[in-house]
Formats: sequence, C-alpha cells, structure tokens
Amino acid sequence: MSEPEISQTEPVAAIPASRREILAWAFYDFANSGYSTVVLTTIYSAYFVGVFVATIINKSPGTGPLLGP
Repeated sequence: MSEPEISQTEPVAAIPASRREILAWAFYDFANSGYSTVVLTTIYSAYFVGVFVATIINKSPGTGPLLGP
C-alpha cells in the first residue's frame, strides 16, 4: 500500500493563541525550567561527586574526592 501524496497549495492560516493559552505555557515553562535546574544542580552534582568520582579514585561510594586520604 502506498502513502497518499500530501499536496499543500495554500498556506495554512495560523490561529493566534488566546491569552489563557499563553499564560498556561508561560507557567509550564517556568515550572519546567525550575525542575530541570534543581535536578541538574543538586541531584546530578551529588551523584557525580558521591558515586562517580569516588568510584574513579577507588574510594567508597558516598565519599567525595577531598574527604580522607
């Protein structure tokens, strides 16, 4: 079965977003940006230092590179 050809001869008119939709997307973007920032700066950095770096320098997991000899 072949795919039907889609031909578009006229440009599709964009429907402007309502004020409510714009506000909803602004709140969504604000919350999503905050979530990403918290995850990247706290959770990922704690994992990276506590587990990944400790594993590389043969220390026990949970200890940072500057803790202990």
